Amino acid sequence: MIDLLAARGSIEILLFMNTRDEPISILEINTFFQSEGSQLKLTSATIYRRVKELQLAGFIEKNKANKVFLTKYGKEKLKDIQGKEIRLKRSRRKILNVIQEQEGISVYELQQRGFSPTTVKQSIEDLEDLNLIKQYIEEALQILPKKAGRPKKRHQLTKKGLKVLKKQEELEEELKK
Repeated sequence: MIDLLAARGSIEILLFMNTRDEPISILEINTFFQSEGSQLKLTSATIYRRVKELQLAGFIEKNKANKVFLTKYGKEKLKDIQGKEIRLKRSRRKILNVIQEQEGISVYELQQRGFSPTTVKQSIEDLEDLNLIKQYIEEALQILPKKAGRPKKRHQLTKKGLKVLKKQEELEEELKK
């Protein structure tokens, strides 16, 4: 159940549905997450898959008009989620720590530190979606012939990311006591 809600877009879809009083079509959800107003961009396939998963988990239901709405259980779970702090997976937390230590790091450098490429890619996407890190472009100091003039993309913590990281460290220390 927790993995379902950790999936990219699940919580956002539930939050969007919660803003509506009446059932909405998947097309409306699709339109919203592909519009300029949405910070999180989701593909049609991802939205359809998340809606199906949420439906199977009992968070939402479909009516006869093929529109979806939050169930009572879905509304309760959403309240629980909104009340909790952001909990990060261990790999995400480690990556946040490394980014903080280095005061900016590239994806390649994270992979050199032993993180798998898929973990790095997914973690970076998730952390950016949560606005915990941001990407910036650093001009290459030494221009290599192969990559002539290609700037390096690096990631650094945002203020929110720093707060969440400190909160995580405090929680871990409390658990150790």
